[in-house]
Amino acid sequence: MLFKKIAIIGVGLIGGSIGLAVKKRKLADRVIGIGRSELSLQKALKKKAVDEISLDKSKVKNADLIILAAPVHKIPPLIKELLPYFKKGTIITDVGSTKQEIIEGLDKFLSPGVSFIGGHPLAGSEKNSVEFANADLFEKSICFLVPFKSTQKTLKKLKKFWEKLGACPIVISAEEHDFLVAGISHLPHIVAVALVNSLAGVNWRGKNITEFAGQGWKDTTRISGGLPEIWMDIFSSNADKLKIFVKKFDKQWKDIRDSLLKKDFKKLKIILEKAQRKSSDF
Repeated sequence: MLFKKIAIIGVGLIGGSIGLAVKKRKLADRVIGIGRSELSLQKALKKKAVDEISLDKSKVKNADLIILAAPVHKIPPLIKELLPYFKKGTIITDVGSTKQEIIEGLDKFLSPGVSFIGGHPLAGSEKNSVEFANADLFEKSICFLVPFKSTQKTLKKLKKFWEKLGACPIVISAEEHDFLVAGISHLPHIVAVALVNSLAGVNWRGKNITEFAGQGWKDTTRISGGLPEIWMDIFSSNADKLKIFVKKFDKQWKDIRDSLLKKDFKKLKIILEKAQRKSSDF
């Protein structure tokens, strides 16, 4: 058992899955779920993702580990609000998809005695409710850890926590993290959104043509079903890094488009062959 009390603020898919995983692996005496919606919290309690629930954020008091499963923009002000309730030795972490904005915000007020280590498990789906939470969600997944104000002892403990959940923790800087996820996570989401919107008004025999699509279409566009408010938060907090990859994608798309318009199928074949070779590396 690593912790006596864990507080999870935001018990949706990720927060709920953490709670289920903690309880399944007996990593804490007690897990409390804190949120804004009584209905969502009751669902988390019913699913046994947490032991108790509260709408009162002060219930984080005396927690050994506080996990913030909240939008990136809300994390620094949330931590500032919670400062009076942290005890000495408490580890604060998050599961946000970007890190530089969070750390820049915390740098303005976080006292030296408070440990914050950013966290980002690369696991989940387009489903956001605790109803889809899974105790084994993090098995064999990567979890980035971004130390900000922490000791080697607290970092080691949080690393061990994620290992116990089945994840592979990788310690990384905030700048490195945001660069990586811009390419491997944020760009694919934008591409999926563009694909869905491209065919949104295309009908055949009174039905949208995507109704006739196979599994390939569904696999490619599934992630576009994520909540817009969450993804707007991600994109706006990582716009500088994301535009690097958008430019790269623009160039690739232009080459494909030009080869089609000019009926330059020799060039198109070269593009396809390159993708085939590169995809075998993944």
